[in-house]
Amino acid sequence: MPKLRLKPPRDPLALGLGVLALLLGTVRFVKLGEWGLWIDEAFTLADSLHGGGFSNPMGYALYERFLSGLGRRATEFDLRLLPALAGWACIPALWWALRPGFGARASSAAALLLATSSWHLYWSQSARFYTLAMVLSILGVGVAMRAFRRESWVLLLVGIGLAGSAALAHPTAVFVIPGLVVAPLVLRRMGRDCGQALVRTAVAVLVVGALLGTGWGITLIGKWGNIKPDSASPAHLALTTGFYATPLLGAAALAGAALATRRRQAGGLVALSIVVSGLGLALIASLVVRVAAQYVFLLLPWLVTLAVLPLASETERPEGEPDLDEDDEEEEPRWRRRARLDEGRPPARRALLRRPLVATGWVAVLTLPALTNCLLYLGPRHGERPRWKDAYLTVFDQRHVGDLVLGMAAPVGEYYLSPNRTDLRDMREVVYLDKFRANVPVFWDRFARRTWFVVNLEELEEWDSVDRQRMQRILREDCRLVADFPLNVESRDLSVSVYLRD
Repeated sequence: MPKLRLKPPRDPLALGLGVLALLLGTVRFVKLGEWGLWIDEAFTLADSLHGGGFSNPMGYALYERFLSGLGRRATEFDLRLLPALAGWACIPALWWALRPGFGARASSAAALLLATSSWHLYWSQSARFYTLAMVLSILGVGVAMRAFRRESWVLLLVGIGLAGSAALAHPTAVFVIPGLVVAPLVLRRMGRDCGQALVRTAVAVLVVGALLGTGWGITLIGKWGNIKPDSASPAHLALTTGFYATPLLGAAALAGAALATRRRQAGGLVALSIVVSGLGLALIASLVVRVAAQYVFLLLPWLVTLAVLPLASETERPEGEPDLDEDDEEEEPRWRRRARLDEGRPPARRALLRRPLVATGWVAVLTLPALTNCLLYLGPRHGERPRWKDAYLTVFDQRHVGDLVLGMAAPVGEYYLSPNRTDLRDMREVVYLDKFRANVPVFWDRFARRTWFVVNLEELEEWDSVDRQRMQRILREDCRLVADFPLNVESRDLSVSVYLRD
């Protein structure tokens, strides 16, 4: 039995960063029920209880069980509780995933960066399935990283399978999987010790995945294109991703990518493989369908990982350690013995920024602007959601019997104008108003009914020019402004206006 080294002393900076990350993660529950719904959240409620045949059944199944058990129609808080819980769980999950290969300090810093991301906060407070998919993909990558350290092809399959199951929560998890699968090939190419069994497993999964997944991917892109036709734009992907991920995090991730390549840091190379493959596939998809930042949201933990790479230390098998394939008199399992030896192992490669004061400064530079964005999100940015709730409640309070309501984000209007209904795709209180139904006002003109218009004027910019000018003329000449709910977030105008034609 080899003599084990004592564990290194606990790092107080790592402990402090980790505790702070967990505490700041609870911000996901602040004002959780205050923001009004946006259109996709209304679809989540409707489709969970009345839909079917989804390509991502896990999220809808969880929602169906949860919402059915409430005994009443879900509130905004109810709808967002599961994503908020999953969003908070992403934080310790990322720490766990990175801990063996990056050290306590870097893994805690990564968890803190994720906790202070306003992008992550937004999706943790949205009734969608992105955070559920993220926590599953993080756990899968964490298992795979342990597989690389222990040279276990079985663990690698488990990790890939777990990350792959995230696609059952949201299809965009597919942008994580290819980079994880090819990671053994990347490690081998960069001169890192990666067993032949891992490489063969990766090649086998690639072949099987290509055979089984190509048809599914083509079908998914076809459905995607039908939802948003004629709007493919790589520039849109680049601009929205840069906005939400922030240029500062992007620059830090680029520096981390260069460091991972130069130092051949195994965990950093895995994160880089995931980010490059995911962004590359998304860029290719953006040539034929509209791809926005939300579809690469699951890459955020690995951007964060690259950003904290200067704080990472790496452990390797010290010289003189016996081969793990040797017979052990206690017949201890190989994976358990590897883990036992890892526990007391000192770092073989020290962090680039190892002085506590310098490391603290690096973390502060990355987290303080992010924390400021979170405060803006919770304050003047109003959760970065159009104020459909305020607008439709204004209509609810002032409308007369027989009034007609024409509105954008109509399923949201249905939620607030019909307090007991859940099938929000079957609209009875609101007539849908969007670029695909631009002739709706003309059709209803013949009936001379008192008519409400609920609009976001920026959305009109996406309409055909003729339809847009006609709608603007109606609002300007035939209607009076009843209420206006202004909200400007950077370059986006999320204001909602309520007009009435008597």
